[in-house]
Amino acid sequence: MYSTVERIERSFADLEKNHPPLAGMLAPFKALLVERARLREEAPALPELPVPKLDPERLRQGVFWAADAEVFATDRPEWLAFFRQSLERLLPVMGANFPGLAREAETVLAALARGRLDLAGLFRCAAGGGDISGVAGQLGLPADKLAFLAAEAARPLLEHRAGQLGPSVPEGVWSRGECPLCGRPPEISILRGQVGQRFLRCSRCSHEWRFPRSQCPACMNDDHTGLEFLYLKDREGERAEGCRFCKRYLLGLDARRLGESLAPEAYAAGLAHLHLLAAESGYSQGPSAGA
Repeated sequence: MYSTVERIERSFADLEKNHPPLAGMLAPFKALLVERARLREEAPALPELPVPKLDPERLRQGVFWAADAEVFATDRPEWLAFFRQSLERLLPVMGANFPGLAREAETVLAALARGRLDLAGLFRCAAGGGDISGVAGQLGLPADKLAFLAAEAARPLLEHRAGQLGPSVPEGVWSRGECPLCGRPPEISILRGQVGQRFLRCSRCSHEWRFPRSQCPACMNDDHTGLEFLYLKDREGERAEGCRFCKRYLLGLDARRLGESLAPEAYAAGLAHLHLLAAESGYSQGPSAGA
């Protein structure tokens, strides 16, 4: 059994071995994901929180859990303290590895150190997808870049909470292509197990839920003839799953080929060539973490 950090490192090693031209591009993402995973492994030290009431009928109606309840504990002091720690550890990594974010990371860290950052407001936006423009305006930063920084810093907390909440979602009541916990679209699709059951992985909290293999999560079309799979020769385990009806696509992995110990987050960050292949075939990426 590998730790999350080990799975990420092994997955990046696989990507670097099989896609040498991408090696330079992969290094910044590897640094970020490894540090994020280390924070995630420290999150269980947080106090256990109660699980809010869940109405399965609301899920059947397509209403995700966070629409009805505060599931991510954005008002808890201990969670805000961990979010602060996450900002202090992840922003230097992002600033050092992504030059286009260096000024923004430095500005947020300076405001945090001086007590001038609306920490609670930033965490609420990152956890619930609210309007971040107010906080961005206070800091004089582009909203899209601040949203990315905040989302990455919040993710270890959201992943930890999703691990607590996920088992409470009854099997078979959720049929949507968005996350049943937080309502965000998937970042990647994964085939797992001997028969290749399909799971979608949330772009915000990393929760995974089962979804039909023959259905498009973007437009919900279930005509399998409308699906197209794009991949490189001898790398069928990594693919772009395109829908001819809505012309959108989602990255996909086959764990039966790549190994069940793969780290989906590493492949989600490291398959740039499949984005190009999908674009050349007339597909556009569906809503994602940066949408």
